[in-house]
Amino acid sequence: MNDVAREAGVSKNTVSLALRNDPQIPEKTRVRISKIASGMGYRRNPVVGELMARLHAGGTQRFRSTLALINANQDRNAFSNHPTIPVFVKGCRMRAAELGYHLNVFWMHDPTMHAARLIQVFRARGIPGGIIAGLLKENRIA
Repeated sequence: MNDVAREAGVSKNTVSLALRNDPQIPEKTRVRISKIASGMGYRRNPVVGELMARLHAGGTQRFRSTLALINANQDRNAFSNHPTIPVFVKGCRMRAAELGYHLNVFWMHDPTMHAARLIQVFRARGIPGGIIAGLLKENRIA
């Protein structure tokens, strides 16, 4: 798009608006820019177009994926009972929701959830990764 703008002697924003047939740009200019873009082999990227439409629409994102929120604290209930961890967890939940993610909570010290089982659960639920929260001095990942 930068090359088209340079060739047409206009801004990148003008090229973008012209190629979207925006009425803010005079028709004569839209046609001229369209011809220049075609001549240069420019093709609109539909993925970028979709992303930009979402960004301009604002609001919260649609569902993207589920992530794991792993409680690494010795206390199974640290996400609700600890003096500071719940504030962090609340922030994680809010930001995840804003970005279109759901969070599944797991407790790292669950005797029924060994590493191989956890990986199996992640794969079955399509969980690509997660956040480990609640580590304190006495809680370390070996």
